[in-house]
Amino acid sequence: MRELRENGLFCLLSGLSAGSLLVVGAISLTLSIYTQAAAGILISLAICGHGWMERLLRRRALRGEELGLRLLALNQLGLAASVSLYLGYQALNLDIDALYALALNPPVANALALYPDELRLRIMDALPFLAGLFYVIAAAATWIACLATSIYYWRCRRRSE
Repeated sequence: MRELRENGLFCLLSGLSAGSLLVVGAISLTLSIYTQAAAGILISLAICGHGWMERLLRRRALRGEELGLRLLALNQLGLAASVSLYLGYQALNLDIDALYALALNPPVANALALYPDELRLRIMDALPFLAGLFYVIAAAATWIACLATSIYYWRCRRRSE
């Protein structure tokens, strides 16, 4: 495990992961409490929890505990699952009227005005699909990033044995 402490990439990645999760979770929690968004509060707490776990497990891994690396890898998969559940919830509870209202007011309306009428109407008709597609892409990107990080942590475990 001595190599792990000397592995600059592991130290950088795990430190950035823990720190960014804690910061993003705290900002999100503040905004969710302000807007009284229950789902936002729950996912913010989950993100903070994953960040805190990342921080604690990173310390364990750097102390030479193999279990710390295993759990770091699993924490990343849990993070992806948490975010995906939230995105799925948001997609299923999409307020179509609010989406259209957003598109009819500046600055979105100003951008849409640049397109011919027929294309603008097709874009407006496709808004629910496009919003759903956004959530699918966000979930896929989350899984890709978390899987890559999880695999990296798992490989660090195998190299340190």
